[in-house]
Order: sequence, then C-alpha cells, then structure tokens
Amino acid sequence: MANSTPHASLGRVKRLCWLCVATMTVGAACRSQPPAAARLDEAAETFVRLGLALAERDPDSLDLYAGPPEWRTAAARSDATLDDIHDRARALAERIETTDDHRRDRGDRKENFFQRALRGLRFTSSPNRSADAGRADHLLQQIRALGTRIDILKGARPRFDDESRLLFGTAVAPPDPARITAVRDELDRRLAGRGSLRARYAAYQRAFLVPESRRAAVVERALVECRRRTRDHLVLPAAEQLTIAWVSNTPWPAFTRYDGSFHSRLELNAALALTVDGALDTACHEGYPGHHAIAVLQDADLVRRQRRIEFSLQLLFSPDAVRSEGLATVAADVAFNEGERASFERTELLPVAGLSTDLDVDGHVRIEQLVAELRRVQVDIARRYVDGQLEFVRAAAQLEADALVAAPDAFLKFVNEFRTYPVAYVAGADLVKQALGRAVGDERWTRYRELALRARDVMPAPR
Repeated sequence: MANSTPHASLGRVKRLCWLCVATMTVGAACRSQPPAAARLDEAAETFVRLGLALAERDPDSLDLYAGPPEWRTAAARSDATLDDIHDRARALAERIETTDDHRRDRGDRKENFFQRALRGLRFTSSPNRSADAGRADHLLQQIRALGTRIDILKGARPRFDDESRLLFGTAVAPPDPARITAVRDELDRRLAGRGSLRARYAAYQRAFLVPESRRAAVVERALVECRRRTRDHLVLPAAEQLTIAWVSNTPWPAFTRYDGSFHSRLELNAALALTVDGALDTACHEGYPGHHAIAVLQDADLVRRQRRIEFSLQLLFSPDAVRSEGLATVAADVAFNEGERASFERTELLPVAGLSTDLDVDGHVRIEQLVAELRRVQVDIARRYVDGQLEFVRAAAQLEADALVAAPDAFLKFVNEFRTYPVAYVAGADLVKQALGRAVGDERWTRYRELALRARDVMPAPR
C-alpha cells in the first residue's frame, strides 16, 4: 500500500462547525434517548463513515470495506480534514461514553487524545456485561484507534508500547530469555553444518524452496486443500470466491483484500521466495480458514444477518486487526494437525513443486515452528528501533542474527511505514491460542468460528 499525504486543513471556522454539529447531535440524543440498540446503530454508522473519510486521506488505514458503496462515494467527495475527522471521532466516543452502561469518569477535557485513550484502556469488556455494553466497548476501542492513527499522521510519535496499546489495545512483552535460548539450542541441534545459525538456516531452507515457475501451482494446490478442509467444518456462502494476483512493489509478502459480496483478492508479492511449508501457511493464513474466510463469515453473519454495520469496515491499525491477524496466524494449525500438515506437504506439494519426496518434511515443519517463536524477538528489535535505541544498521544485524530474518532491511522498511503493526501478529496469536485452548477436531473449529464472530471474546486486554 502506498503512503498518502494528508490534505491541508480547511481552517478553524469549518472545524468549529463540525464541533457544533457533533454537540447538537449529542444533545439531541440525550434529550430523546432512543433505545440503546438504535443509538449504537447510529454510532456504528458514524464510525464507518469516519473510517472511510480517514481512508481517503490515508489509504494505509483501511484494511477492508464491504458496506454500502454510496458511503464510500460520499467519503471520496467529502472535503473533511484530518482535524475534522479527529474532532468527530472524539465527539462520537464521548457520545457512547455517556450512555447508561458507559457513564465513566471522563477526566480532564484538556487531556490530549493519547492521555484520554490510555486512561480509557482500563475499561474492558467482560463476559457479564450486556450485549449492548459489549458492542459499545468494541466501538470505543475502534474509535480510539482511529483517533490515535490521526494523531500519528499529524506527527505524534509515542513510544512503541504506548502506540501499540493505543492502536491495538495491547503490547507484546519482551521475550523470555530462557525460552529463546531453548529455541535456539534446538535449532542449533537440528541445523547441521558450520557457520552461524542464520547461515545454516538459510542453507537448510534452500532445499525446500519452490522454483519460481511452480509457485503459482503450489499455492493453488494448497488453497484447494485449505478450502476443502475449511468447508468441511465451516458453512461458507456458496458464492464465496478467492482470486490470486502476483504483484510487485508491495511491502507485504501477501495481502488479502476483501471486496465484499463474499469475494477476496489475494495479492502475492512476486519477489517472495516460498518454501513448500511457507506456501501452505500462506494459503491458510490469507485464504482458508484465514483472512478471506474470516471476512466472508463476518459479512454473512455480523453485517448481513445481525446488521452490525461496524463490521463492514476494518481499520488496519485497530484491535480488530489483532483478532484478525491472530486467527489467520493460527489458521494452519486449525486446518491441519502436525502429522497431517507434513503428510500433505510430502505427498501433494513436493511433487507439484518438483522437489524430492525424500526431503525431511517433518523436520522442516518443526524448524519452522521454532523460527516462528522468534517473532517475539522481531517485535522487541522493532520496539528498540522505533524508540531510537537502535539505528537501522544495528537493528538489521540483530534481526538477522537473533531472529533469523532473511530480509532484515525489508522488515525495517515495513516498520518505517507501518510502525507497530508486527504486534498484531504476535499478540493476536497469543490471544487466539489461549481462547482455543486444547480443543481438537470439530470443537477446535467451532471455537475458531466463534472467535471470528464474537469480537468481545478476543478483545485485547490492556498490558
């Protein structure tokens, strides 16, 4: 996704007009007091329209939109500035907080958005709260994230963990040294040869790399199997469809764009080097039962059946992204147990890739599991880089040596653009794994579906 340049502000008079409209709206709501569900429906629509307005000025902020096309058209025609959107977001949050279930100490009105949002994070949803209160909590989290994103676009630079909490509702603790040592010791035993752990890992990976001429076929075969397994356990609309495009000049290894009407477009980075296991993980993460399947389920159930219009839009920098990335990150472990995964790669993907079926697929799957644990190290290095404790060259060297990152420069350029987003993968996976527990088989699939459709069950708790 390309960076955008925010529009110039239109001036104080127009901003005051927005504030007057917001104030009158809040006052009218307080006098008439429509039913809580109706008030939340109105708030949800306002949030979606604010998200679309922000996306016109910052395309990176929008992950997906599947709501009324005319709302997007109206946003494109609007001349609202970032300040306008920010003021309206603040007014909307205050309006929700003044409902019966959300009468809270709102603190000093002179607080900036960061201070108010950080203070607000201590209020989290609990299973005992009403459905309307849970919905209001969810909306407040998204609205605070939207306001924080605007502050960042306007130049605010909070510390990494503060920004993570403000955008995603959580932070990733520093890695446990004992666990990281254990992971590296096992990798050291499994990766034969001489040289650094990073060099041996790179050499090991080369045996499992899919030739460029066969990447598309391997990914398509993996998607077919992931889709079959997902549809065996989850009811997806008959019309759902995922199409693939190989693209250039993108910071993402892969990105699924949900277009609505149960259709997504999976964009794969043409420069991406894929192993057989990486192809299967990408198919599950981006397709089934990952991002595409999650978006389809939410559109069919939350948006169309329950009329929860707020789920027609997902902000990239928000607590919803944590839930979405968490579900997608564990998708392969839901679709396949360890033995099934290795067996499918050996009997189906290796032949399509033109690789020897004598390769130690079981060992490769285990090594990839271990390397995935080093994502916590990646986040820790990103934290120190963003906070100014590491400059680019030292951060790149540490990513290569300590986290075994193959392309450290690309990772840091991603952090330059998307800052704390790597938190969504690690924190999200932690939350989803905890919620899934030790469930297996059909029960694991049932829990997975519930987590995709019940936001309050995977809302990040403040850390």
